[in-house]
Parts: sequence; C-alpha cells; structure tokens
Amino acid sequence: MPTRLPKTPVQSPNPVQPGSSLPEALLHADGAVTALAGRWASALVKLGVKAEDQVLIAPHPVFEMLAAILAVARCGARAVPMAAGLPANRLAEITTLSHARLVLNGAGGAAPQGVRQAVTLADLPDAAPTRLPPAPRGDDAAVVIFGAAGQGAVFSHAALVAGTRGLVARYGLRPSDRVLPVAPLGGAEWLTWALASLDAGATLLDAPETHPDDWYGAIAATRPTVLVIPDPQRMLALVQDEDFSATDFPALRYLRAQGPADMLRRLAQDLPQVRLINGYAPRLVAGLPV
Repeated sequence: MPTRLPKTPVQSPNPVQPGSSLPEALLHADGAVTALAGRWASALVKLGVKAEDQVLIAPHPVFEMLAAILAVARCGARAVPMAAGLPANRLAEITTLSHARLVLNGAGGAAPQGVRQAVTLADLPDAAPTRLPPAPRGDDAAVVIFGAAGQGAVFSHAALVAGTRGLVARYGLRPSDRVLPVAPLGGAEWLTWALASLDAGATLLDAPETHPDDWYGAIAATRPTVLVIPDPQRMLALVQDEDFSATDFPALRYLRAQGPADMLRRLAQDLPQVRLINGYAPRLVAGLPV
C-alpha cells in the first residue's frame, strides 16, 4: 500500500492573515517573479486596467504565466488564465463568457473577437514604479478558472492564499524542493502547485514538451523532488516505459499519481521512499490541501 501521510500536517511557516491578498501574501517569495509581477502591474494600470476588470492570459512560459496572474491580481482585476490545450471553440466560449477588457497574448497571437484590447507581455509599457491601487481585500475575486467545460470557477484572494499555504504545510514543501506539475498550464491544479512552489521558495519546473517516445527521459532529467501527474494516461505511459527505473528518480519524495490499482501498487513497491498522493484530479483549488 502507498505510504500514508502523517496525521498531523506540518505547520505553515506563513500562516494566512485575515484579509490577505494574493500578491501581498507572496511578497516574501521568489524575488524575480514578484518583481516582474510588480512591473507588469504598473504597466497594466497605465493601460487602464482597474478593479473588477477581467483580463485573459494566453498560455505563456511558466514563469511569465505566473507573474502575469499575480500582476493582474495586484491591480484588483481578475486574471482569467486560458489553460493550454483547450480546443478553439472552448477558447472562443471563454472569451465570450469572461467579458474580458484585455488579453495578454503570446507573441504573434491575434486578439480574440470581443476583447477590446490585446497586448503581448513583451509590449507592455515600461512603467516606472507607480502608485498602484489599494491592495485587494481577501474576499475580492483574484482568478477565474475555466476548465474543459462549464462555467468559470471564481477564486478569491483569501481562498488562493489558504489553498497555497495548505499545500505547503500538508506536504512540507521547502526551498530545496524541485516541483514539476505535469498539468495543463493555467489550469487549477497547475496554479495550486505553482503558487505553493513560489510560497515555499521551491524551484518550479516547466513540464518538458517533447515527443512521447522521449517523454520518460525528459521527465527524469528534471530531477524533481515533487512530481505531479494527474492524467492517468500520462502516468501509465511513464510507468510502462521500458526504461522505467526507480534509480532515475533518486531525489523524488512525493508523487501525485492517478491510475489503476495495479499501477499504484507497482509504484509503491518500486519507490518505497516516495509518498504517493492518489486521488481524482480536484476541480477546485482546495482539493489537494485538504
């Protein structure tokens, strides 16, 4: 059987303060990401983004994606990350449902119909530090996540801070960790682990984009200590690879895996030093922390 988590979770070193906003709560975290988010927040204010506006964020490289979400949230607006891999008709539907004021496009991306303004991150005005609006309140909306179907799920600043701190505490994330979430960029599960990595000062890894035949080697080469693969098919592909060996993951201490019981039993046997996190992929941020 997989090793059980301790009954008493580790206490978070950064307890949630009532009314915490997401950017304020993460100010102590990775300086490069939060500094970039601060500059982009000033640029967005210059562009006229204000409280309760909704800003679409097209898929970007992992650190830019995270900084863009924090920048929009700092303005008091609502970040609407467009998860990677969604079909074109779903992206068009999200654009319509979000009533977005602006879209932060990838390089060369066309502005979706119905959005008043489109800009790439590289083209954001170079804004000197400026007076930002007052920090959002904890119960203000920060992020709206649209999945493969259905309406968007709205997350407040306080909910994201609590979920982030809960994940850090529950799994004892620390600065020495290397966290690899192999989940759709911009989706709820990716965002949970990305924010938790930032909060813990851990290294957030970008899932390699490679041919399926090379996927196993590419994952192993990242040397993760926390590996998150919520997609059962991808997890099976990893385990069933003819090169699979526990020796390729010497630093791994947590594995978020989903799949059939025989696969989980094999993982527990082959990776006795690793704690398995098994469960259906949560559609809301709180699933993993609790």
